[in-house]
Amino acid sequence: MADKAVIYARYSSDSQRDASIDQQVKICQRYAEDLNLEVIHVYDDRALTGKTDKRPSFLRMIKDSAKQNFKYVIVYTLDRFSRNKYDSATYKHKLKENGVRVLSAMEHITDDPTGALMESILEGFAQYYSDELSQKIHRGLEDNAEKCICNGRPPMGFRRGADGRAEIVPEEAEVIREIFRRISEGEAQARICEDLNRRGIKTKYGKTWGRTSFDKILSNERYIGVYLYNGHRVEGGCPAIVDKELFDSVQTYILTKSNSRRNMKRRHCNKDTYLLTGKLFCGECESYMTGVSGKSQPTVSYHYYQCTKKRYEKNCNKVNVRREYIEQAVTSVLKEVLEDDVQLEWLADRAMEYLESERNTAELADVRSKLAEAVRKQDNLLAALEEGEMISVIKKRLKERQDEVRELQARLTVLEKENKLNSSRDRILDFLERFRMGNVEDKNYQEKMIDVFLARAYLFDDGNLKVILNFTNDKREFTKKLEDFEIKGSVGGTATIRLGSASVHQRSWKPK
Repeated sequence: MADKAVIYARYSSDSQRDASIDQQVKICQRYAEDLNLEVIHVYDDRALTGKTDKRPSFLRMIKDSAKQNFKYVIVYTLDRFSRNKYDSATYKHKLKENGVRVLSAMEHITDDPTGALMESILEGFAQYYSDELSQKIHRGLEDNAEKCICNGRPPMGFRRGADGRAEIVPEEAEVIREIFRRISEGEAQARICEDLNRRGIKTKYGKTWGRTSFDKILSNERYIGVYLYNGHRVEGGCPAIVDKELFDSVQTYILTKSNSRRNMKRRHCNKDTYLLTGKLFCGECESYMTGVSGKSQPTVSYHYYQCTKKRYEKNCNKVNVRREYIEQAVTSVLKEVLEDDVQLEWLADRAMEYLESERNTAELADVRSKLAEAVRKQDNLLAALEEGEMISVIKKRLKERQDEVRELQARLTVLEKENKLNSSRDRILDFLERFRMGNVEDKNYQEKMIDVFLARAYLFDDGNLKVILNFTNDKREFTKKLEDFEIKGSVGGTATIRLGSASVHQRSWKPK
């Protein structure tokens, strides 16, 4: 079954025609066919600049990605996605959190080569400092957990008391007890939802009840008095709303339902993600290699990359390669490059050159000037308001001016951060060096390495793997012979594989 994708298309000015969108979509659809992807929707913004995120279809696409109905966003070129590198990094990160990757139909590399590196570095910086802040916050949350103090908003039936600990909200608690009782008696969840909505009873967030409204409620041990937070589990750490006997009976009922929705982790597990989609090419005919899967037994699945020319035209002899093997092999080659101090210094130099060329000192001065003017006008309106002049009109204009000031202040903050980054060669080196410490067997590490550093890779049947980096204007290539390359741990075993022989299929190696 083909993975699902959406297309995003955009043109900037009114002087361009709708045909521009049609041409982009046509090329993106052809690209999707090459990768065996099923396009389920097209988002388009017409006569809207890519320098901001104020694009209705674009924002709707980002929102829809949270539904996890598609795995890829295909664009004609990356500048159709965004011309602002901060917006680009931010929204790509949001998509990635939702399990969605951005693919360019016309570029094997992302954006301008060195710009692609900088986008990755900027995103990495944001994550790096976010992680540092997160660690500090985490310590505070851990201290709260030791005292059974609420971290975040308590679930329905509770509120945060004066001492920070959970206390019962009587009217909400009564609804929780009713839900547990009716579920234990075998009443259909749809009927309970319908009844609650008819009576005007809302969820904790003020919404109507639906199919998934009970999922977290029915399995939440807080309702039997157990305090839970990030591994902390304290029985009696909060007041109980439901007695344990009733709670246990509901758990038994849920687990024995034929259509149980309990195992949320299983339902959302994405076993069919192919990290090299759009980046791995057949070394024999230079066609894309795309993900395919099959089963040798009812419970044993195998995942491969296969040459699309071989698959659809039957005129290439490239043998398939196991997904776990090649993704780990590519990551290993990339890591070897980063472990070379000369290459690392070269990367930092290219990044600094790019930052220097991207200084926004002129724009920074312009934004500061506009902000000062907006603040002056805002102050004048406040003074007029104090004098009682045309209060209703001034209030409306004052709100508009305040919105403008906030927007300019936000833009100024972004620009100042950018200029601050411009003198951060040591930080760039620190960021790059962190990639040296990863474990090539870890899927998250593989994904980061492939996303940030890999432009494309060519796999040959003689055992050669050619890797082209994501930021090399001079087309630096690294080729490695992968004979006897060892793969460990990723699917439960260890295998030594010789590329260039029939065993590249790895059919003799089965997970333990």
